[in-house]
Amino acid sequence: MSAPALLGLPEWLPDRVRLYLSHTEDGVSIRALARKVGLNASTVLRQVRRFEMRRDDPLMDEALASLSRESQPCPIQTDPTQTDPTQTDPIQTDPIQTERTPKA
Repeated sequence: MSAPALLGLPEWLPDRVRLYLSHTEDGVSIRALARKVGLNASTVLRQVRRFEMRRDDPLMDEALASLSRESQPCPIQTDPTQTDPTQTDPIQTDPIQTERTPKA
């Protein structure tokens, strides 16, 4: 069995963990994963559920979260005029509303 590789995941990582992270982090469907690795969809679903239940353990949860963060590629902007869609514009204030007149 050879699970689809996520970018940045170590080679020693078990295939079942790769399946779990592919499904939960990349959003790959269970059926698509099953086709890629040549298994029945119910087998892949069972493996994914097994790791989902293991997230109740804080150590396992932190390990999977860390692997998930490491597998995410860093966004690199090549065009300086291109903006990051996750950033918001600064709040614009109206100078008329923010000016205060001193009371005499």
